[in-house]
Amino acid sequence: MYTSAIRWSVRVEKRKTDRVVFVASTLLCLVLLEVAAGHLFRTTPMTSGKKLVLTAISGRDRFVRVKDGFMQSHPYLLYTNRPGFASDGVVQINSLGYRGREITLEKPPGTYRILALGGSTTLSWPYIKDPNRTWTAQVEAGLSRRFPGRKFEVINAGLPYGTSAELLAGYMFRHRYLKPDLVIIHEGGNDVSPLMFENYNPEYTHFRASGVSVFAGRLARLLLHSNVFRLLYSSFWKGVPSVYVSEPYDLGLIPPDLALKRVQETYPLGFERNIDLLVRTIKQDGARVLLVGFVAAREENMAKNRPDLAGLGKAIALGIDKDLRVLEQIGARYDVPYLSPAAVEFKDEWFLDSCHLTPEGEKAKADWILGGVVNMIGEN
Repeated sequence: MYTSAIRWSVRVEKRKTDRVVFVASTLLCLVLLEVAAGHLFRTTPMTSGKKLVLTAISGRDRFVRVKDGFMQSHPYLLYTNRPGFASDGVVQINSLGYRGREITLEKPPGTYRILALGGSTTLSWPYIKDPNRTWTAQVEAGLSRRFPGRKFEVINAGLPYGTSAELLAGYMFRHRYLKPDLVIIHEGGNDVSPLMFENYNPEYTHFRASGVSVFAGRLARLLLHSNVFRLLYSSFWKGVPSVYVSEPYDLGLIPPDLALKRVQETYPLGFERNIDLLVRTIKQDGARVLLVGFVAAREENMAKNRPDLAGLGKAIALGIDKDLRVLEQIGARYDVPYLSPAAVEFKDEWFLDSCHLTPEGEKAKADWILGGVVNMIGEN
């Protein structure tokens, strides 16, 4: 009996040891699996699924339905700012989808309403954290100081990575009903990217895709913490259409020489068409127009904090120059003022990257644009 007890005790201890070994080996396997999945995810080619995961975990341009994303897909505007988005303790996007304080659809009596159209350099999120320090808000404050007793409202309709196509669609379907007195168009940078992609189409079908919104729900938390889930999720959704075409997907995948060649050989017809129609429609709506050229870093500084733009500075600079010439020509065509960025010195240290500005740079841009707006209002 004593021997049986010893054998039983040994078996119990062995079982405990086996369980400990099993749990430890399982945990080790999970850790190794996470490490391997992380390596595979980082080294696999860019696909729509991978882009969805990266945008979901980075907080930039999200098209996965994660509750704190500031972008959302739209059936015919492609994508829009998410109404009510808040960050840094402040509501960044108001209930109508514009950055800053709440506004009414109907223009308040006695108010001179200005609408600012542009990309992320107009929205200025997340580069300028305080909505009251964006160039649009500073222009509004400056106008109130210059014309005491008058009411001004500057509405920030900036859209991250918005090309002239999205600006045109947004105005046609949404912004025009705000009935602005003046529309500022600050564009020319985002329309450079389509010039670098093959098979250029002025409708941008070679660059944009119809897009869907992939629902992640509560599982979105796993995207933040599990490499295995990221790999599985990106693999499952690798063929889903996004607002970008799947190949080459990213400017960083285009050889610099090829990008430059495409920009050299391509006229920005899509940009010209979109801005031309936008200006004509705004004037027909009874509003005035101010064209503001795109402000960018010097060619050699284009890749600052943007490694994906390495080697593309010459192509980007040439594309911006082409778009600026188009803006100048359209301004002359319709007798619309055009502000050239060549008229202002933007210091290198003001650029956070290729085009987004520090608070000091944002202030300089605001003063520059304010001068153009004051000249127009002073003509009345």
